Amino acid sequence: MNARTMEYPDESFDFIVAAYVMSVVPEPHKVIGEIARVCKPGGEVAIVSHFAAEKGLRRNVEALLALLSNKLGWRPDMPVDEILASTDSLREVKRYTLPPLGMFTMLHMKKDR
Repeated sequence: MNARTMEYPDESFDFIVAAYVMSVVPEPHKVIGEIARVCKPGGEVAIVSHFAAEKGLRRNVEALLALLSNKLGWRPDMPVDEILASTDSLREVKRYTLPPLGMFTMLHMKKDR
């Protein structure tokens, strides 16, 4: 199924996990919109993905790798704010840095309405 146009009815799920997809799909803003649409009010969302570092050596490496993103098949320079700013119905509950080397992030989100 296309994550940008899911075939599920509105408010279908209590908990949604999107693992390692946000930096590889085209139009991630549409994917988070669909996640918000199919999540029930009071439901929770866990997004695990690679998001760009905000500063430092890793950020510089990601910026260089971004030049090859078409060949790599993912966006190494995708900021976490791109996801957070694309939804007004999901709020961030907590953010976790995951191994290896803190290269992955888990966003725990909740739909309040």
